[in-house]
Amino acid sequence: MAPTVKGGYGRCCVYAIEDLEEIEPEYPYIGSCAKPLFARWGQHLCDAHYKGSTDIQKLLLTRPFDFRPKILLGPFACASQRDLNTIEQAYISKYRPRCNMRSAVTNGSGLSLEELIAKLVLPTVELRVVEVPQWRQLTVDEAWFKSNKHKDSKGCKDANSGHDCGRQLVCASAPHAGGGSDASQS
Repeated sequence: MAPTVKGGYGRCCVYAIEDLEEIEPEYPYIGSCAKPLFARWGQHLCDAHYKGSTDIQKLLLTRPFDFRPKILLGPFACASQRDLNTIEQAYISKYRPRCNMRSAVTNGSGLSLEELIAKLVLPTVELRVVEVPQWRQLTVDEAWFKSNKHKDSKGCKDANSGHDCGRQLVCASAPHAGGGSDASQS
């Protein structure tokens, strides 16, 4: 599957579709994806309903409630689609699912599953929680003061001292008794 735009190959997984009717866990299909597993599972169910041409789609169509996705490896990061397919192929070789119709890669790597995982799975970076300041809406006075803070102060002088008060003179007509704007009162 193609990587997601946001995550790239940073949150990949190898998954199996598990048959719940079997006593021993059986995986009729193994796949990989670089998007959330629930999205890929939904894609499998839609394909089963609308296409119904592959073995897994036919199986899902006949018994839709007898299967569920199960993550075998992940989430993990890898460098490319080729690396993801190589890891998927190692799981296909290990479990030999009956509904995988073609190989994920054309030639095997010759390494064991554990060696492939050690070689191709990139080390994960621990995510930190970043404190985000709580934002609040400014009051009208705060917004006015912030927008006029750096402008020239013309026409506004303190009546007592005669010093420039740092504010611009704003002229507005008094509100009418009926409310509304000046244009609606004419």
